[in-house]
Amino acid sequence: MLYSVNGLIGFSVSASNGYIGKVVGFYFDDVDWEVVYLIVDIGAWLPGGKVILSNKALERLEFADRIFAVTLSKEVIDNSLSVNQNKPLSRGVKV
Repeated sequence: MLYSVNGLIGFSVSASNGYIGKVVGFYFDDVDWEVVYLIVDIGAWLPGGKVILSNKALERLEFADRIFAVTLSKEVIDNSLSVNQNKPLSRGVKV
């Protein structure tokens, strides 16, 4: 199903062991225009900003409840790549 990404901003993100934050943006593949990464603000759970989560970590989208469920634990997400939204993300970055 297709959704407008603007409508997905603000969705909660639930790790395998609890709430971690809210979606604040997306990175797209510039060739296929598919969402490749979610940008998640984890400031409410872990002070310090935002992390990038791969679309491969998505388990399901609960549209009615506005939740992205991911297969990762809070500990794994804590060690994820942090985001500097002022710099471009290139294919050379390993996530």
